[in-house]
Amino acid sequence: AGFAAGPPEWRGRDSLRRPRKGCARGVARAGRARGRSAAVRMGRCEERVSKAGADADAGAGEVARRLAEDGTADAALQGMVRTLSAARAERIERALAARTKAVTAVLDNVDSVFNIAAICRSCDAFGVHSLHHISAREDFWSPRAETVREPRLTELLLDPAALKVSKGASKWVHIEQHESAAACVATLQKDGYRVLVSAVAQSDVRPLTELDAFASGRVALVFGNEHDGVSSEMAALADCTFT
Repeated sequence: AGFAAGPPEWRGRDSLRRPRKGCARGVARAGRARGRSAAVRMGRCEERVSKAGADADAGAGEVARRLAEDGTADAALQGMVRTLSAARAERIERALAARTKAVTAVLDNVDSVFNIAAICRSCDAFGVHSLHHISAREDFWSPRAETVREPRLTELLLDPAALKVSKGASKWVHIEQHESAAACVATLQKDGYRVLVSAVAQSDVRPLTELDAFASGRVALVFGNEHDGVSSEMAALADCTFT
């Protein structure tokens, strides 16, 4: 009856291996139905992925534009931003919108990379866009030619030990390096900042809250070396001092 010939003891096993024709047609119909259902589900998934991709492209494109305007991202980072989900791009956009250029921090010969990393973390927490570092020390610069040196503080802050302190905030704070206080102050004044130097030894120093400094435009707050404080050169160039 449609089964392969063989000894009686094998016919039961053969019947299990070879289903009847009607059963085979049912299996085929079920397979086609499952295939159509899977195709429909796949089409719906593709539509959702396409819509999510369009939303993500729009959100990530806005984030990339803001990063480019702020000067905190190179081309590679902007390319990575375009792979973000829409929700993550929106969170980054909110963080960028909360940044301020009204205040900037200046570190006058602060030597410890870990201290600088901690200050980067504070700047990022308060939405401070940029950080200026003054130092002529060789380990903060890389020689490119006899008379030209490249800043390398950003590279030092990417060390795993420094990243552990900054919690990654150094990647999001724009860092500028200067070899002298005069060069730093010139840059700050060109950008419209008043330079306020922190000091504790002078008798005429007032608390920052009493200076009403933030009502008169952009302010650069200068903090000195861990041991010696602010240099005499920076103190002479400052607009005022605070404690």
